[in-house]
Amino acid sequence: MTAHTVHIQGFIDHCRSIKSLSTNTIKAYQQDLNIFGNFLNQKTSPEAVTSEKIIDFIEYLRVKRQNGPATVRRRWICIRKYFSWMAGQGFLSPSPCDNLPVRIQLPKRLPRALSEPQVSRMLMATKSSASTGRKTEFQKPSNMQLSTDLALRLMIATGIRVGELSSLRLEDVSTDGERYRIRGKGSRERIVYVMNPSLQERLRSYMSARYSDGSKPSSSFFVNRNGSTLTPQTLRLRIKKLAELSQSETRITPHSFRHTAATMLLEKGVDIRFVQKLLGHSTISTTEIYTHVSDQSLRNVLQNADPVALFG
Repeated sequence: MTAHTVHIQGFIDHCRSIKSLSTNTIKAYQQDLNIFGNFLNQKTSPEAVTSEKIIDFIEYLRVKRQNGPATVRRRWICIRKYFSWMAGQGFLSPSPCDNLPVRIQLPKRLPRALSEPQVSRMLMATKSSASTGRKTEFQKPSNMQLSTDLALRLMIATGIRVGELSSLRLEDVSTDGERYRIRGKGSRERIVYVMNPSLQERLRSYMSARYSDGSKPSSSFFVNRNGSTLTPQTLRLRIKKLAELSQSETRITPHSFRHTAATMLLEKGVDIRFVQKLLGHSTISTTEIYTHVSDQSLRNVLQNADPVALFG
């Protein structure tokens, strides 16, 4: 086991136990550091890493691996945090990342919300794909169409992330189907609410069926056809297929439903502070990006209406 391997494991353990970073973030850091270790050559000791080597690595990501700006930036941040931790532990001093003039410009892209017709077509696609099955089979929690339909509706109602939806447990849901405890990024918890009576009733029925199957309170709320946890990757694939079935011309991902929930709430006049709390954003500046989307919607409406055109 090389010195790099030992230190990387120590840093990962620190991120997991002390910083309480999410599982996805830890996996990303592990991958980033493995790529960095392979670039250096595993025989290179951490103390031998220079600032020039860090710059070479960033260039390697851009040119050789052809990583996009967001990926390069994430990997640069990971490496910077890793060496900062190393310096803090006394393994080296100073960090080779200190005072490096690294600037990675990210393209400004607004979140892409789905239109109401797009959402309707996606939900209709879940029903049409289920129409050939027997009713009794469709009512089972493991039924693919049922779990997908409810998952999409819950994301639209609450704006939760796909990872948060996958982590949802039966014990996190109130018996009336209204209150949901969400485990967000950095192990932060928040409460979201479903206020639509019809959706509440359907989620209650789904939860009741899960308990009837012998599931424990700690069991996953949403399950796949085998009765195991519905994973983010499985839901992504299902959404991709539904987008194809609904003949969508744009790429639709689970995060599209989060963007849609935030945008629709703001367009209906919901205070941005409530939207921030619903989405679990630590700062309101993250939520404010959705106001730009709403402004664009307003611009489109005014452009189509064009009242001045009435007067020539």
